[in-house]
Amino acid sequence: MNNGFGKTFHEIRLSKRLSMDKVGGKEVSKAQISRFEAGTSELTIEKFFILLENMRVGIDEFESILEDYTLSNEYKFRQELIMAYDAKDAHKLRKMYHECEEKVKKEPDDIYHKLTATVVKVTLNLVVKNLRFSSREIEQIQEYLLSVDNWGRYEFWVFGNTVTILKDSVLRLLGTAALGKTEFYQILPNNKRLAIRTFYNLAYIALERGNLELSLKYIKHLDTMDISIDYLYEKLLIKYIKGWYAHKKGLPRGSKEMLECVEMLEELGCRDKARELREEITSILRFSDM
Repeated sequence: MNNGFGKTFHEIRLSKRLSMDKVGGKEVSKAQISRFEAGTSELTIEKFFILLENMRVGIDEFESILEDYTLSNEYKFRQELIMAYDAKDAHKLRKMYHECEEKVKKEPDDIYHKLTATVVKVTLNLVVKNLRFSSREIEQIQEYLLSVDNWGRYEFWVFGNTVTILKDSVLRLLGTAALGKTEFYQILPNNKRLAIRTFYNLAYIALERGNLELSLKYIKHLDTMDISIDYLYEKLLIKYIKGWYAHKKGLPRGSKEMLECVEMLEELGCRDKARELREEITSILRFSDM
């Protein structure tokens, strides 16, 4: 059982002002509940369901609270990484990378520490553009992602943020794998958002490298994902990538669609991204005129 279960259960019980005796009733002892909340022992599924029933908490409600609780630190870390990148804050990114390296040194067998360190290093490199990546760092990404049957939030986060350092052959292999590892990202909204951005990144990198066929493959997959208006930012990025694809194919409407996307991002207040894409469009059009 997930070690966050006990902590989450504890928070819910306290919020409802319920004693361990009240929640456990005759079926689960106070000592068992205490150890479960402390994370020193587990409960059987049957006893866990009894406790939830006694608190009048459904399993779906518990899972939702658990997700918010266990992802808080993870979410803060990723947001911190995004903000550091958006600000092009190399000092902050180096600090985050060194902190990740320290975790790897303390727990060298923890693959999650290694992969997270690589993601931060890739993000730092997007700013400083002078870092090198070992073959082992890339192999670890490939080995881990291929070993997971269904990708969730973490897997899409790792893949989506390391595509820039992967060779075309590895990108094609992992991209094909991602297309088939869809069960979990179809269910949870946050997972789906990461999946959308990952396939956007794949289409973007393929276009950047001149592989229009591969880019179209990911664009078509995005079209099958039933992306609602709740993902407006992502829908605009997809509109941008479609415009760029059309431009690459020599269609006049391509650059117009790209600029329309930038204007809509500006209206939504996404000024940093809009500025980045506007500068990119200027570079693309200049290159096309050469």
